[in-house]
Amino acid sequence: MSRKRKPKRPKDPHAPKRPQSSYFLFMNERRPILKEEHQDKSMTDISKLISAEWKEIGDKTKYENKAAKLKAQYKIDLEEYQKTSNFRKFTAKLEEWKREQRELKEAEQSQSTEVTTNGNGSGSGRKKRGRSKKQESSSEEEESSSEDDGSSSSEESSDGDSSSGDSDDSSSDSSEDDDIKPKKRG
Repeated sequence: MSRKRKPKRPKDPHAPKRPQSSYFLFMNERRPILKEEHQDKSMTDISKLISAEWKEIGDKTKYENKAAKLKAQYKIDLEEYQKTSNFRKFTAKLEEWKREQRELKEAEQSQSTEVTTNGNGSGSGRKKRGRSKKQESSSEEEESSSEDDGSSSSEESSDGDSSSGDSDDSSSDSSEDDDIKPKKRG
């Protein structure tokens, strides 16, 4: 069963970009240097080298001060942007998206409660969460053997003994539920 991917939260193309952290400033400074020194290494390996260097640096104030200045400038830019019509348009668009998400979530929840409360009797509404492969295979074998019993009971029902065939099926379903219980996590 494939799940639908939720639509992403809309982004405001006119909003100012968030400032980089002190680590990202360091990384952007060191990456080209390390790329030249270690041309044979992958980007992952270079990132690991940068991370190791960052941990070893004792004085990070250069990068932290620069990040603080960028953050202060971002706050000023954001306050100015929030006064524009573009911000108001985006806010309305964002509220619409949030409303749609709430409606989708409510619809999903109502569908999931319908499946669990209005199962068609074949056990399709049950969740198999928490079962091991061994338990799943044994429950599948039991279901297939109960289907075989169901075909013989349908032959009996054509002879006129339909009540005993129906009670056999319901008792096998209840015993099946009693045999397999999910383990409690504690």
